Amino acid sequence: MPRGASPKREREYEEIVEKSKEEGRYKGREKEVAARIVNKQRREAGETRSARGRSKKASKTRTGSRKAAAKKASPRKKTATRKPSSTRNQGSRRAKQASSARTARKPATKSTGRSQRTGRKVSTSPLTHYTVDHDEIRTWAEDRGGKPSHVVRTKRAKGDAGILRLDFPGYSGAGSLEPISWDEWFEKFDQSKLALAYQDHTARGQKSNFNKLVGRESVPLN
Repeated sequence: MPRGASPKREREYEEIVEKSKEEGRYKGREKEVAARIVNKQRREAGETRSARGRSKKASKTRTGSRKAAAKKASPRKKTATRKPSSTRNQGSRRAKQASSARTARKPATKSTGRSQRTGRKVSTSPLTHYTVDHDEIRTWAEDRGGKPSHVVRTKRAKGDAGILRLDFPGYSGAGSLEPISWDEWFEKFDQSKLALAYQDHTARGQKSNFNKLVGRESVPLN
């Protein structure tokens, strides 16, 4: 597991290792590959020490530039007249009340549910969308070259697709995944009461292939 990772990243690491073993990918290197993927996500999200260092340095540079510009542009300060203590106390109370109101109105940016398949917590970050709409899922997947597939060894009987997956170029599960039709895929998707968690873009604005099938009851659906 990557050193210094948060509990959320530890769960993602374990899920990637489990998924790789399940699909027969990266034999003998499942943990190594999972660590690389999680570390990449941490760097993109600014969670690593080096990323935080660069962010702090850039922030200090911007702050210093703004202060220098403001000092140069502002006129000489005049001596402020001290307000009576009663007026200052009233202003402080108003500021606290306004701050409390803003906090109460602020919507939650993160919640968690549990995956129907694994029982583990499902992170619902601001970058993640959840849907059960067939057209939305198909459009998102095909825009990235994704194809409906299933894990071959989980097919129990004729007409049962087993465990579903979306297979993307460069992430092919050769020998473990097999393409199926969208009709078969969505039939199993609805029977299992699944929802698709997906991202349009990463935190840095790059097109993302991240997706995960979860139980409908464990995530917020519009």
